[in-house]
This record gives sequence, C-alpha cells and structure tokens, in this order.
Amino acid sequence: MTGNSNSPSPEPAASGKARKSSSPSPTLVLFVRHGLTPTTGATLPGRAPGLHLAEAGEEQARRAAERIAGVARAMQVLGG
Repeated sequence: MTGNSNSPSPEPAASGKARKSSSPSPTLVLFVRHGLTPTTGATLPGRAPGLHLAEAGEEQARRAAERIAGVARAMQVLGG
C-alpha cells in the first residue's frame, strides 16, 4: 500500500470492484408555518379560541400542500 496508511481504502469485492458505501439516505426536513390569519401582524394568535386562517391563509395552505404532496416517504409532525 502506498500513501497514508491511516486512510482506509475500499476493499475489492469478489468481482474486483470496490464495495459501495452503506451510508444512509439523506433526510429532507421541511418547516412549514401556518398561513395568514385575520390578526397576522397585529397580535400573536397563540392558541386563540375561534381564530382560523384568513382566505389568503387557506390559499397559502393549499399551495403548500400541493408543493409537498410529491415528497416521497413524508412524515407529518405538527407543533403548536
């Protein structure tokens, strides 16, 4: 072996080709916030009872859902 002996080199497989790494697939994380409410920009809604999305917020939510619908193996996590 030549070069740095501390650097691992891929072991040849029986066919003489280097083995593929068994690294896990990367994880895609999406952060999506709620859409506009009637009080957006005026007060922090928190968990205000009876406060729902404004029409513009509903449209934002629909567009966000359409954009992420094609993400494979999606897992939904909700927070307040």
